[in-house]
Amino acid sequence: MKPCILDTFALVAYFLGEDPGKKVRDLLKKLKKQKKKAFLSEINLGELYYGLFRKKGQAKADEAIDDIRRLPIVLVPTGWEMILAAAKIKATKPISFADAFVAALAKRKQGIIITSDPEFKFLQDEYQIRWL
Repeated sequence: MKPCILDTFALVAYFLGEDPGKKVRDLLKKLKKQKKKAFLSEINLGELYYGLFRKKGQAKADEAIDDIRRLPIVLVPTGWEMILAAAKIKATKPISFADAFVAALAKRKQGIIITSDPEFKFLQDEYQIRWL
């Protein structure tokens, strides 16, 4: 199995108990059983936090951050190389800057993007995407 790169849409669905989130839960269980981990950019962790904060309040956002630490997810630091890679993607594709970090991480890890965000349709010719 290729490395799984989590998009914020996938994690928001997971933490809000939405239907696509069930697929994320199953994926995380499978990864844990296989002693593997998914990957998440620090930028997308921030996007997850503010998204949950807006929708459900600070307590839910704080709870999600605590849960991320216990899940089979590696938080990937956002260094200069990653910032430039995301900026190049953003300059050429009509996606958000946070989504460009998902794409840059997927390229770096040669991984599969896990999402239900329709913005990623602009990347499906160049990236492997698992739609939730």
